[in-house]
Amino acid sequence: MLDIQKNGSIVERIPGVGQDSTTANTLLGAMYPDVKVAIVSVPTEVLEDFEEAAVARTLTGIRHSGVHLKMVGASGSAKNGKYYFCDAAHESLLARRFEMWPEAAITYFGILVSNLKVVRKEADQVVLVVPDLKLGTNDCRGWIRRSLFLKLRLPEGYFYQFRLAFENTQAKGSFKIMEDDVADALGCDIILPESSVKPGLRKQSVLSTVLGSDVRTFRGPIVLGIREISRPLTFESSYTVLQHAPVDAIATEIVPQAREKIDILKAAWRERNHEVIVEMIGSAIRSDDESGEEEFQRIIEATLLADGSGELTRHPYIHRQLDRLLARWAYKLMTGGGLDLPAFALADDGILYLHNGKVMSAADWMPRDSAISSSTSDRSLCVRYPVRMKEDLLPMIHLTAGETANLLADLQGLSLEFALRITTEQLTLKGTYTLHSETAKLNGGDFDFDWVCILESERFPLFVADRFALVDEHKVTKTKHERVKSPWFNLEFVALKSRGNQIGVITDLMSSCVAADRHDLLYELVAELQKEIDSLKHNIRADRSKLHSIRTEVGNAAWLSLKNAKTVSELPICLEVSKTDRIGNLYNVLRKDIADLLERPFPIEQFRGLITGGDISREIFQEVRLVNTVYAAGHGVIQKAFLEAKDVYEKAQERVTAAVQSGDQNSIKHMKRELAKASANFRRVEESTRDQSRSLQAIMSFWGQGKHENREGWCSALHTIVSRGKGMGSILFHAFPQEVVNAIAERTGGKKTMLQMKDKEGSVVIEGGSFFFVRGTQKSLIFRLDWEKGSLVYRQ
Repeated sequence: MLDIQKNGSIVERIPGVGQDSTTANTLLGAMYPDVKVAIVSVPTEVLEDFEEAAVARTLTGIRHSGVHLKMVGASGSAKNGKYYFCDAAHESLLARRFEMWPEAAITYFGILVSNLKVVRKEADQVVLVVPDLKLGTNDCRGWIRRSLFLKLRLPEGYFYQFRLAFENTQAKGSFKIMEDDVADALGCDIILPESSVKPGLRKQSVLSTVLGSDVRTFRGPIVLGIREISRPLTFESSYTVLQHAPVDAIATEIVPQAREKIDILKAAWRERNHEVIVEMIGSAIRSDDESGEEEFQRIIEATLLADGSGELTRHPYIHRQLDRLLARWAYKLMTGGGLDLPAFALADDGILYLHNGKVMSAADWMPRDSAISSSTSDRSLCVRYPVRMKEDLLPMIHLTAGETANLLADLQGLSLEFALRITTEQLTLKGTYTLHSETAKLNGGDFDFDWVCILESERFPLFVADRFALVDEHKVTKTKHERVKSPWFNLEFVALKSRGNQIGVITDLMSSCVAADRHDLLYELVAELQKEIDSLKHNIRADRSKLHSIRTEVGNAAWLSLKNAKTVSELPICLEVSKTDRIGNLYNVLRKDIADLLERPFPIEQFRGLITGGDISREIFQEVRLVNTVYAAGHGVIQKAFLEAKDVYEKAQERVTAAVQSGDQNSIKHMKRELAKASANFRRVEESTRDQSRSLQAIMSFWGQGKHENREGWCSALHTIVSRGKGMGSILFHAFPQEVVNAIAERTGGKKTMLQMKDKEGSVVIEGGSFFFVRGTQKSLIFRLDWEKGSLVYRQ
């Protein structure tokens, strides 16, 4: 990862290891095995004209490690100022895949670099591209031939999110399986709706022929990847849902369930029942898709299960992580109710089959007020995040498989037995919730594997009934804007324009409007939110003056500022909130029930006797001492940048306060602008801190992984060094996690758990004080320690 500073200079972060993952298991890596890829970040704060010019100049071409790199696109990280660069030899190839269209490359390049479960190249396949709804397709949902699907060796009977490269373009969406007899009749292997092809098919391919007036056929090599598979899931509820619940539903359906969870956790803590604690806190946090820390969670959970003494919660590293996890769990419970909601992949009602030698299909045929679901409730509210307004909680009547088959038999003139077969194979796929596409659009859904969850009438009768009774619903009218298409030489400036957006700001402001009972202002924000979502494609932005005006009217809901609390103690016992603030009042009801469960941590030296065993030599001690010194130096580098950015941000806050007190409007305006820049920079540095910390931890993990013999001895030696210091001992849990868990279980009589760690190919070795990453026959320098300066050097 390379960081471009405001003056255009380049700073290299602590290098990651094993990061061929940028292209491994991606369409890009399969298509171009020798491509060189780098991720480059730029400042996300507002730049002065001369700063933007300096950054853009650097973006036009970077030379790093002897490779000339050119920008080629971005993914969802564009808003965070992160872009993909590749070697100059591949730049024109990739640019043509996106029609030399900067806005398309910034929006859709992620298709090529999505991490995939399965990637397969096929030399000769036929792809049909048809209008949406034709041949049973729908918005971003197509078909794959069964015999081709079987080559992927995936479980059958599910819904599959795909990424596909064919011809000189790419596609994304979801697949259902069509039988080979249908595929043979149509003469194809894959059917795509036009909406799946990004950035779209503008003209006839040399290799294609037209079948009819609206179907195009492509034959040739493809690269196919599967990114996700539908499966039974549980989502936690969010304040964006509960803020629309009636007061009586919160009191009788939400609070009792939340208090029950609190009581269970308290009892488990008293009894030192770590299995229950792990189940409640660990699984709840893992369900948060933004955490991205599943492996870390597993290590902490396994450590708790291994602790038979109950003292490990006072280990400085475990204590800090538990406090952070408890704070996140408590906040989510106090503002979202801690409800576990069944979740599904959103699917469509498209069908495609051969009947009496004739290809038959249908799409968007089911009732718009109905959902095909495995839920046992008669009705539910369908939730798709983010929730903009109460109307986004879609009131749905459930259809069973039998009811669906009866409707299908009547529609298509089929026998009930045949209709049941089609229903089973194409409409009641495991882990799916099926809607008419026009219904799905009501809360912004399509069939590129959106996840939804449901509030079932059996569990929440008052909440569900209240939504079904809603009249005079607000209708969202989406204005169609013309798409922007800049010349390719403008790519760098288009990229800079894509940085940052007001989506998070607007969604928080929406919650403040609901808390203030100003739904009129909420509906105004719905339109502004859509502008931000469409900003890159259509060159339109939310009206900042309107956002400022609404914020002035409603203020900020007090509980919103607590979402990033690092410890439970940072969550106030009581908030000053209005009577109309449902979430604020829920917080106050539940907060007093959540006691501080954690005791003070012990210093690391209190745990010196925890890990013993294995053979230890002078050479082992010398190496682990070096590794520990490097780990500390690396964290010193990371923390220095973080603390400097934090100091600038806090001083900017102080200057705004002073300006407001002075009453000087020009000063207030200038200081607020400086604060916005400092805030954006601090957020960027925070993200960089997390990324670099993970890189450093990965290096320690690869180093420990390379110790195939006497692992207990290496772990014990490292523990001896660590426990003599003043730190927290985190390096142990990254370098030798299984050995730590085993040692704790043996010394305390706890439960030994086998960690399910992700496979890592390669190792880190140390030669002459330098750290190298080794994979197969390849060896590359990571860094070396400069003993005099106590810093890391990334070049020999």
